[in-house]
Amino acid sequence: MNNWFQSKISYTKEDEKGFIKKISETYLVDALSYTEVEKRLYELLTPYIKNFDITTVARAKYTDVFHFEDADIWYRVKMSFELIDINNGSSKMATNTILLTATTVEQALERLNEKMKTMVVDYEITEILKTNILEIFPYDYQLSEAPKGTVSLGISNESVVLEL
Repeated sequence: MNNWFQSKISYTKEDEKGFIKKISETYLVDALSYTEVEKRLYELLTPYIKNFDITTVARAKYTDVFHFEDADIWYRVKMSFELIDINNGSSKMATNTILLTATTVEQALERLNEKMKTMVVDYEITEILKTNILEIFPYDYQLSEAPKGTVSLGISNESVVLEL
């Protein structure tokens, strides 16, 4: 399960006219702690942005994140559906928040409906908003980084090698 953190950085940059401009950017990072978010942002962004400050790190409760290669605009979609307790017959509304890339709001709706077509309950889209998230950094499950003498289990596209 992913543990997403929405983070904002700020830095100054000289524009083409020579004026100093303050830039603020938002990133989404999958990490285990606030400290790891800061560490990863500095590691990932320092080669491209010099002298930036991390201004905000906050947990983001996304149920799913869907990245499509043909789009780079991130949309936050809220959907609700009814949960029924079969033991006592009571029901309550549940809300999921999903993040996905699309080029338009209409495409975001189409893509969400395509992803949710196997869902067995009826759902309602209550909100689709364009976000200011510039990029996401999913957790990289590199098994090769485990110290010798340890067993590291993670998700990888490559075969699992246990070093003991």
